[in-house]
Amino acid sequence: MVRQTAVANVERLAVDTHGYTDFGMAMGKLLGFDLCPRLSHLRDRRLHVPREVSVPALLASVVERDVSLSQIEASWDQLIRVAASIEGGWTSAVLALTRFGAASRADPIHKAGSALGKL
Repeated sequence: MVRQTAVANVERLAVDTHGYTDFGMAMGKLLGFDLCPRLSHLRDRRLHVPREVSVPALLASVVERDVSLSQIEASWDQLIRVAASIEGGWTSAVLALTRFGAASRADPIHKAGSALGKL
């Protein structure tokens, strides 16, 4: 997708996520396209907003205030470096997603990417 060579520009891509949804969403946005994952159990999904945001009572049942903006800010340079490595061809998107997938939950870059992807 990143090195797409067809005549038309690809703006959206639908994929099965296999556990990479949040980090993948962040990388998609940083690379300039919309990732449209096929989300299972859609009725159980919530909107994620920063912890500091007030939520109207009408939306409280579908909103999770769990996104840490300070976490994103703290690892912003590293997130940009990962995106630039994908864009520049230094690493593949598959390798980056594998490296920062669900198994690397303790990694600050994974935490920041997942927070940005949720947002």
